[in-house]
Amino acid sequence: MRDLTMCQTPKLMTAALVTALLVSGCGRAASKALGAVSAAIATEVVAEAAVQALTAPAHEQQASVIRGVRLEHNVFVNGEKGMRIHVDFTVAGHLGMDCKALVYGYHKNGLRLEDQDGWYTTMDGHVATHADFRPGYATALYEDLQMFLPYSQLHLDPTLRNSAKLQVQLYSTASGAILSNTYEVSFDFGKVD
Repeated sequence: MRDLTMCQTPKLMTAALVTALLVSGCGRAASKALGAVSAAIATEVVAEAAVQALTAPAHEQQASVIRGVRLEHNVFVNGEKGMRIHVDFTVAGHLGMDCKALVYGYHKNGLRLEDQDGWYTTMDGHVATHADFRPGYATALYEDLQMFLPYSQLHLDPTLRNSAKLQVQLYSTASGAILSNTYEVSFDFGKVD
C-alpha cells in the first residue's frame, strides 16, 4: 500500500486515501473520505483513484491463480481423438472483462511443439488451444474450465513414445496481461513399451 505521508497536497492526500480504501475493498469508507473535498475535486479524485486501483502494481492486487490442471485422455470430440484439459483456477480483479485460458504444447526438453497445418496454433506457429471466459464476480472461481486438444494437432509420431508437456496460463484480452502463474503438466503420448 502507498505511504500516505508522502502526499504534499490535500488533493493528493485524498487521492491516496481513496486509492488505498478502494484497493482494500472499502468503498463506503472511500465515499466518506470524499465528503471532505469539494464536488469538483471529488470527481477528479474518484477518476484518478479508480485508475490507480485498476493499474496498481501486481504486489498490491489480488492474485489470479491456477490451482490445478487435469488431463483426460482418449476423448473424442467431433470424431477426433485427443485430450480434454480441465483447469481449476481463480481470477481476481477482472469482473466483466474478456479473458482467456491459454494452453501451449512443448516437448519434454522445453522446445515448443511446432504447428504444421494452421489448426490449434498461435499466430507464430506454436501448438496451442484456448478457452474464452468473462468473470461474473470480482474474484471468480472456475473449478472445471475445459479445453480440447486433438492428438493429431500435437504433430508427434504416434508410433513412437513421446514425452511432452502443456503449459497453462490465464490472460486478459482487455489489458494484454498474463494474469496467473504458469501451470505445467507432463504426459506421454504414442507407443508404450
